[in-house]
Amino acid sequence: NGSYTQIGNQVTVSFDIILTSKGSSTGGVHIQGLPFNQAGARAAGQLAYATGTLPWAVPLVFYADAGELVFNPGGTTGLTDTTLSDTSELIGSMTYFK
Repeated sequence: NGSYTQIGNQVTVSFDIILTSKGSSTGGVHIQGLPFNQAGARAAGQLAYATGTLPWAVPLVFYADAGELVFNPGGTTGLTDTTLSDTSELIGSMTYFK
């Protein structure tokens, strides 16, 4: 599930994602389908709830790039398929400018 609110050029996206099977995914964690594309836009956001082996020791940073929400903990290489299981859930929100 997901929703967004736009006020001027500010966009706030909220999401609740529950995996039923991650399949053979590899690489970084991205959420596709943001309502507005903004290449390389920095965003403020937070995961309010997550299951799996997420790196809670560092803050999560989001950025919006070409219509995707990319998870990047503390400026490192980002969340990857190894941090998610077949039943992982991610709940959170972020704000970016288009």
